[in-house]
Amino acid sequence: MIKLTSINRYHYMERHQVIMLAKDIFKDVCFLLSSETNGIKHPFEVILSLVHCSQSLAPHIVGLWGMAGIGKTIISRDIFRTQAGKYDVCYFMPDFDKMCQTKGLSHLRDEFFSKIFGEEKVFTDVCDTKLSFTRDRLLDKRVLIVLDGVSNARDAEFLFGGFGWFSGGHTIILTSRNRQVLVQCNAKELYQIPKLSEFESLCVCCYFSTKENWSRSMSSISELVNYASGIPLALGVLGSSVLNHCANDEEEHLRRLRQHPPVEIQDAFRRSFSGLDDNEKNIFLDLACFFRGEDKDHVVNILDGCGFLTDLGIYGLIDESLISLVDNRIDMPNIFQDTGRFVVCQENFEAGKRSRLWNPNDIVDVLTNNSGKEEIEGIFLDASDLAFELSPTVFERMYRLRLFKLHCPTSDHCKVCIPQGLNSFPDELRLLHWEKYPLGSLPRNFNPENLVELNMSYSNLTKLWKGTKNLEKLKRIILSHSQQLTKFPRLSKATNLEHIDLEGCTSLVKVNSSILHHHKLTFLSLKDCSHLRIMPATVHLESLEVLNLSGCSDLEELHDFSPNLKELYLAGTAIREMPSSIEELTRLVTLDLENCKRLQHLPSSISNLKATVTLGTKRPASSMDTRDLSSLEDITSPYKRCRLKRVIESVILRLRKRKGAKRVSRATSLSEVQHSSASTLVNDSSFRSSWGYHVLPERPSQPECQDYMKTGDCKFGHVCKFHHPRNKETHVLENTSSVASKTSEMDRLGLSLSLGSSSTSEKFRIHKNTSSMVSETPTQSNTLRLLSLLGTSPCVSDTTQATVGRNTKDSKQQGEEKSDIYDW
Repeated sequence: MIKLTSINRYHYMERHQVIMLAKDIFKDVCFLLSSETNGIKHPFEVILSLVHCSQSLAPHIVGLWGMAGIGKTIISRDIFRTQAGKYDVCYFMPDFDKMCQTKGLSHLRDEFFSKIFGEEKVFTDVCDTKLSFTRDRLLDKRVLIVLDGVSNARDAEFLFGGFGWFSGGHTIILTSRNRQVLVQCNAKELYQIPKLSEFESLCVCCYFSTKENWSRSMSSISELVNYASGIPLALGVLGSSVLNHCANDEEEHLRRLRQHPPVEIQDAFRRSFSGLDDNEKNIFLDLACFFRGEDKDHVVNILDGCGFLTDLGIYGLIDESLISLVDNRIDMPNIFQDTGRFVVCQENFEAGKRSRLWNPNDIVDVLTNNSGKEEIEGIFLDASDLAFELSPTVFERMYRLRLFKLHCPTSDHCKVCIPQGLNSFPDELRLLHWEKYPLGSLPRNFNPENLVELNMSYSNLTKLWKGTKNLEKLKRIILSHSQQLTKFPRLSKATNLEHIDLEGCTSLVKVNSSILHHHKLTFLSLKDCSHLRIMPATVHLESLEVLNLSGCSDLEELHDFSPNLKELYLAGTAIREMPSSIEELTRLVTLDLENCKRLQHLPSSISNLKATVTLGTKRPASSMDTRDLSSLEDITSPYKRCRLKRVIESVILRLRKRKGAKRVSRATSLSEVQHSSASTLVNDSSFRSSWGYHVLPERPSQPECQDYMKTGDCKFGHVCKFHHPRNKETHVLENTSSVASKTSEMDRLGLSLSLGSSSTSEKFRIHKNTSSMVSETPTQSNTLRLLSLLGTSPCVSDTTQATVGRNTKDSKQQGEEKSDIYDW
């Protein structure tokens, strides 16, 4: 407020002028606060700090870079005005690139030396521009040179006569749209001018509003601020045009401005665009028309297949400040996207003769009228809520078409019919993406030799094609949710294939052996292929990192895995045991075994893995790309998660203790039960109290246990290292009548009391408890009934539950089973 009171233009006004006075005050407050909000310095202050940090013995070259219209010229001019008084020699040239085109470099060089030497007219030749000559004349002087709009480092070097004569006390400020130009000019301090914040953008819009539109709805202003993307030039040009327009059609006016950008914006963009080479121009137009917001690696794969140097071009566009990467996705300001599309629209008045089509109305008109010509290279159609028919020859004259995408991102109600079939697709296609493709196969005459990505999700395909096709360039194939697909595609010649997604192909029964040819395959998803029964070994797929077989409920057998797997999803499968090769997956990060109800055995060596096993009832809802699976979070609750190594080690430890105790034969009489050696189960306090006896180890070679000899019991139980003779039977069996009655009831249930006998088929079952509810299979139900007869409740700890039962044939569970079972 102290700064605000220093502004002298506020004075008392009439009532009708109060609103305008408030608006003026609000504008000034906004700009005063915008440079101090959240402690973030204004760009002007940051640049001044860079200028003032120069060292006395070396020249100080500062480079400012940013996109067209970001305000480089205004900032550099303000710096020159505020700092010129501190220097002996000052020089400022705005828009250097444009001046080179209008006046020529030689004329500009003469003008430059005339001003810094302090002479009215100086003609420089080769001798005059020697480094020693210029250095000697300016050695003891403080020099400030500001050169705005440098697009070529050689032009700046020619103007200065080289950079070698600069010395201590000399400050040179260069601005450019291209960061690399500043690096080539030896700039030591580089600063990218940021876009305006939303708050600052709103303040700029206030300057272009009038008294009449000040009280209007903020919707138009908000849309304008969002569209301008923080670029001052766009805010100024569009703000003055939209906010001073008729209030009834502001939104329509802004829409027309997007289709036909104002001349000022076109000029600023064209100056950046014209400096690009052909490779960068084609890449930028593809990005502006089709790939904004897409993953950069995905775009590189497709455009590399088109013959472009995509990586090089993308980073060139970033240096030119035309695009940026946000979380590895392509981003660009709205005005640059619209201006790039406007460049395409200027190619021809007829939509069918333009290189790229993205407008749904234009595309439907071209496709339904068969008016597409050879100039068309790309078509991206959002067919949401659209319905139209295509003829068999719709692509006949578009033989240069390389990118085709028909999708329905916002609606499931889109219907594209081809009642007479389709003759062919253009052979130049690199991307074929057609959601809900209505035919049962691709055209017989289609040659996919140039295809990089095939995406036909939710299609009616039953097969791709007959025979084997040349697919050398194919890297991604996505046929997810094609529920009529019955045959796995023949892809033996797709030697560069990296990604296969067949999620939800419920009619698929078999994956054929052609998959073994894909040595570069990194991602394979057959999630929710509920009828899949045959899956070949993936051990030869050395690059495979992600294998998703979750939801393959008919898949009972698995073979050896790829040794480099990082993510393995087997939730909901019918597998009974894991292949022994699981122990060799040293890079495994995630192993999902949720809801594997029939799993009976895990190799003991699996304890050496460092993977995290998921044993809960949830699992990933859908397939994911490789970049998303690597960052998957464990979605189960804490008590349902465990480290695989700790679980297996705990179970193995229990088994070793049982193996160390003496085994007992089948209990045919009470005396046999009395002397049984199943110490692990019987030693349980609840079981012991119900049966009324205690089994202790016999060690004839050791001294007798004094505690046992005196009391008939031993506090150390089965782990005691001393001898417990059999003749102390009175301390072992206390309730023979109860035992006899309960044994007869066991026989009626068809159960026997063999505890650990190696000659019988009964086994201990170790349950990893994940819920308070335990599913009741017939065997488990009898076991629980037995425990009830014994007066004992099932003993369930936080980690394991031990029961005694007889192996029976697996049957379907009644309800959802929430425990993961392993038979050892």
